Amino acid sequence: MAQRGRIWIIAVLLIGGCTAYTGVKLEQRYGAPAPRDRIVDVVPSGEPDYWSDVKHIVEQRCVVCHGCYDAPCQLNITSLFGEKQFRKPDEDTISVVPGFIGSYPNALLVVNDYDIERFVDMISSLRTEGDYARLLDNFGVRRTSPNFWQHSDAIHAAYRLNAPVEHGRFDYNRLENR
Repeated sequence: MAQRGRIWIIAVLLIGGCTAYTGVKLEQRYGAPAPRDRIVDVVPSGEPDYWSDVKHIVEQRCVVCHGCYDAPCQLNITSLFGEKQFRKPDEDTISVVPGFIGSYPNALLVVNDYDIERFVDMISSLRTEGDYARLLDNFGVRRTSPNFWQHSDAIHAAYRLNAPVEHGRFDYNRLENR
């Protein structure tokens, strides 16, 4: 038993010595530790901030109906089934906002500066599934596109740059491929 105790003491001393030696080597190689404050100014001056400018709107206008199954309209937008019975096409709108909202994109669209008017015209005239298919043919990036991951990487890089604290990965499970 005493032999076992000596082995433990030797092992602890050996590991402690290696740790100290490695710490000295790391400081020689990389310099002394210098922890930094990682708080960054996420929102440039004059830009809307999610937490103070948007969150209360989402909570008052969206979560009321879409937040849970016991909401007044009994609609949970995370559901994959039954959406058509709750749709109100006359009230369908599109909002164009800077940055990223949510992490479950339904479609990836790439619009060049010179195509903005054509894009707006196509969005404004959407009436049928065929119209939507033509919009995707012109501006959509489908999962089967050879450039899909290139676009995905660019989107994630922009998200990380513009929202370094809130950014995360997008969940492509709901991404349309039609």
